[in-house]
Amino acid sequence: MLAALYVAAAWLAVTNEHPMAFAWLATSAAIAVAALRLLQGHPAPIRWVAALVMLDLMVFNVGTNFNVGSATKSVLTADRAGPAQRAYSLLAARKQPGSPERAVVFGIGALTNGAAVHALPLANGYNPMLASDYQMMTGMPDAPVDAFQRKPSTPWAPDMDARLYHLLGVRWLLSTVPFPGSSDHGNGVQLAYRDSVLPRVLNPRYIRRHEVRLPPPTEFERTDFTTVLWLPEAATSACPDHDGGSVRVLAQDYRPGRIELRVESDRPAWLVVNEVAARGWWAALDDGTSVPLLRGNGLFHALCVPAGRHAIVMGYSPLLLWRDGLAARFADAGASR
Repeated sequence: MLAALYVAAAWLAVTNEHPMAFAWLATSAAIAVAALRLLQGHPAPIRWVAALVMLDLMVFNVGTNFNVGSATKSVLTADRAGPAQRAYSLLAARKQPGSPERAVVFGIGALTNGAAVHALPLANGYNPMLASDYQMMTGMPDAPVDAFQRKPSTPWAPDMDARLYHLLGVRWLLSTVPFPGSSDHGNGVQLAYRDSVLPRVLNPRYIRRHEVRLPPPTEFERTDFTTVLWLPEAATSACPDHDGGSVRVLAQDYRPGRIELRVESDRPAWLVVNEVAARGWWAALDDGTSVPLLRGNGLFHALCVPAGRHAIVMGYSPLLLWRDGLAARFADAGASR
């Protein structure tokens, strides 16, 4: 298992062109070897391992029940008047079943790092492996910043009113520092509410193409995404580029990493699911037929739905991520020879 983790870490270091990561890998490997040698000669090694794990959990404050006292600063559900706890209570009270609406949080580190544990969907966070397309379009930094004023703007997202955030379903903006449009919600939390959020499932009828990897930002900002879908020039499908079919979504079920839809279309039709596209995602009809997933509107899933009534399942598989990533890496290596 450890060998597999080191191989995976080394592959990520090479893929992301981060040679300094090998220094950390070598250091951690040396510490692990030294610890194993010490434990081999100890009469009760399991106790030492358990003690080290407990110490690690307490030092890094993962929010487990034994974290008390000052450690509650990082526990979102703790009974204390802090910005992290206040921001958590505001977002938790707004959770609803179905496809979630997202928040953007700056300056509240405990919430940024712990939101996923509590199923609070964010459009930003601490993510050193942030997809380059997402970072380029949204301007979300790969490490947390303390205020909205420090978030870089991009041609696709010059401000928080950009249509890109409509597609992402960003409804709430939170920070510890006042920003345009925010109001004080107590305990050092500033909150702003975005009125404009698009449905997470869209049925555009017309296609526009872009020759480079991402859509042109000026035209993108003027797009009516309820009727128009941006696709790469090379993307092919059974659906037409003009006057596509009409889809009626009969039911939808959203869980992290899995989306189920029941739809009915009069003819082949486009469906856009505003979940950020990434390697590892797949889609299939209820009869097992695979449905190609295209990258639509720069960041999201677009698929062609055949005529009739169907159940569509979309899922995320880490195994597909590795398979697709390795295939792409070998293809790039072969092309460079």
